[in-house]
Amino acid sequence: MDVPRNGLVLELLLDRSAADTSGAGHHGVIHGTTFTADRFGRPDAAGLFDGVDDHIAIDPPLPLNGAFTVSLWARIDTGNMHGWSNCLVAQDNGDDNDQSRRVFQLSVYNGRVVWHRMINTRDPTARRLIVPGAWFHAVAVVEESRHRLYVDGVLQDSVTHAGRRHETEPIYIGRKGTPEPCFFTRGAIDDVRVYNRALGSSEISALYRENGFVNPVDAGRLSAPPISGLWGLHDQALLDLRADERGVVTGTVMNGRPGNLAPIGRGTFDRKTGRLSIEGTADRPDTGEAAAFTVEGTLSGGRLELGYRFGDLEGTVSAVRVGRWVRLRRRIRTVAAWAIRRLEPIAIPIDRWRRGRLRPSKAQNVQRLQSRGESLSALTFRDAAVEDIPRLAALHVKTWADTYPMVRRPPTFAIRESQWIDAFANADGSWFCIVIESAAGELIGFAKGVRTGPERGDLNKIYLLSEYQRMGLGRRMVGHVVRRFLAQGITKMTLSADAGNPSCRFYLAIGAEHQRDDRGRAQLRAFIWRDLEALARDCPAEF
Repeated sequence: MDVPRNGLVLELLLDRSAADTSGAGHHGVIHGTTFTADRFGRPDAAGLFDGVDDHIAIDPPLPLNGAFTVSLWARIDTGNMHGWSNCLVAQDNGDDNDQSRRVFQLSVYNGRVVWHRMINTRDPTARRLIVPGAWFHAVAVVEESRHRLYVDGVLQDSVTHAGRRHETEPIYIGRKGTPEPCFFTRGAIDDVRVYNRALGSSEISALYRENGFVNPVDAGRLSAPPISGLWGLHDQALLDLRADERGVVTGTVMNGRPGNLAPIGRGTFDRKTGRLSIEGTADRPDTGEAAAFTVEGTLSGGRLELGYRFGDLEGTVSAVRVGRWVRLRRRIRTVAAWAIRRLEPIAIPIDRWRRGRLRPSKAQNVQRLQSRGESLSALTFRDAAVEDIPRLAALHVKTWADTYPMVRRPPTFAIRESQWIDAFANADGSWFCIVIESAAGELIGFAKGVRTGPERGDLNKIYLLSEYQRMGLGRRMVGHVVRRFLAQGITKMTLSADAGNPSCRFYLAIGAEHQRDDRGRAQLRAFIWRDLEALARDCPAEF
């Protein structure tokens, strides 16, 4: 079967350029990326990313309004895949508070490919571990509310849940939208294709088998001997073994901590005796220095009794197949998600009330305002400017941390400053930011609006220092945003927020409704105003 062309809206073959060969004209812009041999050994036929700052940007992005499919080939050239790492492709600006521009990531977590959608449910995750230095094929398919992940032509996982879309957030290859070092890919990426429809399993298989490619570490093909599969302790995989009929073993070994992986350099398995022997070179998790390793043992009664040596470290372990524990964990998560849906209508109002009591009262804030010799009429509402970036970033850090005091590691000033620098660098008229400035020249609040469709906008951010809350300033910031949207012909406005945020009561009080998913269930984190003319009447812009 030929590579499918129907519905192809992006095709970056990365043969010495980032030109879009789909015919749709969504050419990529190269930022440092060079070229290397592809999976067939053809020179300069795949993108090479240094893991520091190399990436390819597609801006403006292609429209993905309905079903879509993302397909690519990748090779991770490091064994250090602990935690989140190596973002292969993303449409995600990294803003945890707003999240309307956080659409998707195809990234790596603890050595597994993950289709990450920043939504309050589990992500489709690959069953097998990545083999460092080996090519693999990854495909994510989104159809209505169903999300499927394939690796090497085999369905790995499927999750049913609503997703997001965004018309203006750029798509990045080799990184996510924020400059977090761990997300820059260290390795190679090739044949990036996006379709505006959901591909079927036979079409995904055709992409995997393109030009007759045979993957030497194909987990689907190398599955016959009883040694093949994931082995470890409970749900923690220590070995991902892939053996052929001759007893040749390839795959991955975990070294020291989850996601610190090493490829098997040479391995054998004797079906008659159950004897396993593997060896290779691994990076030490503490120093990063390369060290030889050997693992030897016997398969007996469903257990692998192993002895190992990694450099100067040695020991024994009794490993079992981990798949059963993964399935049990997924069942537990399914039950927990069901319980959360039932408890949320009760628990969230209580959480809002509890967190609201931590904020100062109106009387306290009025008294503080008077003691500082300030008045509300002296405050100025205006558009944010480039020179406001340092103060705006500092305000963003302060107000976000006050809103989410339970977060142990909130976004830093450097992250917020970088986000605002990127935003002002793309001042294309699709967004605006209103700030409130005191008579002393201090910024005390801000609200950001983003056009997300012909008649729809998003109240992307709205923050106010706690000592200025409950005095009508939030309502006036909303009034300014709404009037700007109405001037642009926008008639509806959305907002996403943490469901436990006490400000959710304010949104409901000024006429917001909860958005509903495809099953008609209220989404307690998603709000919509359907009549901005009415909202403008309820929210004056001035005192």
